[in-house]
Amino acid sequence: VLVCAAPAAQWRNAQNRKSRHLGSKPPLAPLAPLQVAGDLSALPPHVADAARELTKRLESVGAPFAVIGGVACNAYGHRRATQDVDILVNAKDIEYVHDSLVGKGWTPRYAHARRSYRDRVHGGVHVNVLCGGEYPGDGLPKPVAFPDPLTAGVELVDGVRVLTLHKLIELKLASGTSAPASRQGHRRCLRSHRRE
Repeated sequence: VLVCAAPAAQWRNAQNRKSRHLGSKPPLAPLAPLQVAGDLSALPPHVADAARELTKRLESVGAPFAVIGGVACNAYGHRRATQDVDILVNAKDIEYVHDSLVGKGWTPRYAHARRSYRDRVHGGVHVNVLCGGEYPGDGLPKPVAFPDPLTAGVELVDGVRVLTLHKLIELKLASGTSAPASRQGHRRCLRSHRRE
């Protein structure tokens, strides 16, 4: 049996070049488990209040839903500026959600809107409705789609019903496949959930 030592030597040389290039930086530590922060304190108060009120309203009428987007990121400790609330519902529940909101503190943002509302009580916060089965980002087919909020994991964080962190990160990464400029933000989101 003939064993060639060249690949191992090439690998060692490459590692030496990397260490010289990087200086005396210590090796990266293994990734820690994801950590849940559990509050909305970094959000503007009117946005957090709108998300809580929306959760109460939709839970009271039994509509399956989950808050996603910037509010959900904040619920898990990633400080992200947002002025709207994104919710995930089933496509078949769009009319039910519409009837549950309009005239009860929310108005459509434009005539005949079924997926975009304005909260009239909490400073006009926008509410965007996304549907399970659709694709994040540009809406074009990709390996990951918005889940069914009835079967997807949902957690109550600081009075707001949010998608589980695992699913939220999966969606954020999928939306970044069609918007490469946003990948940096997704990386920061992942890093903010690691224990120190």
